[in-house]
Amino acid sequence: MVLTPDGTTLLFTSKTVEGIQSMWSAPTSGGAARDLVHRFVGGGSISVSPDSRHVLFSGARPTPTSRTPTLLCDLPDCTNVHEVPWRTGLWTPDGRGIVYVDRAVESRNIQVQPIDGGAVHPLTHFTDKQIDGFAWSPDGKRLIVIRSTRIVDIVLIKGFAGAAAGR
Repeated sequence: MVLTPDGTTLLFTSKTVEGIQSMWSAPTSGGAARDLVHRFVGGGSISVSPDSRHVLFSGARPTPTSRTPTLLCDLPDCTNVHEVPWRTGLWTPDGRGIVYVDRAVESRNIQVQPIDGGAVHPLTHFTDKQIDGFAWSPDGKRLIVIRSTRIVDIVLIKGFAGAAAGR
């Protein structure tokens, strides 16, 4: 369940008569809820832009050979629904882009995808460690990033089987 930043609309997932988990909308001033997209929407995947003009959501069950598509539409009626090439991420504070980590390509930096279709560009320029998480500060002026290094050691122990057998 998500309340739009302007406080006028509640977006949530619920099943349709046909049993499809869809995205619904209800005005906070009262009134009937309505099905916005009439297609599968992943629970917990709804993200509204800071200006309350757009919503990003996971839109269909993946097949074994594909990923779950991320869809973007215009509010209040979820018009202009289209698949976007990035995974669900966080909205930029100005609402003009999505920030995300593309783990399939590179997990050291955060990318920005403008929603107007502009080219993806890096937001961070780290040369080491991987990004485990990130969030905007409440005022939208700072980005908090959790980074880590994974260390893997391989050790060969000789004579272990013989020592264990001698017990």
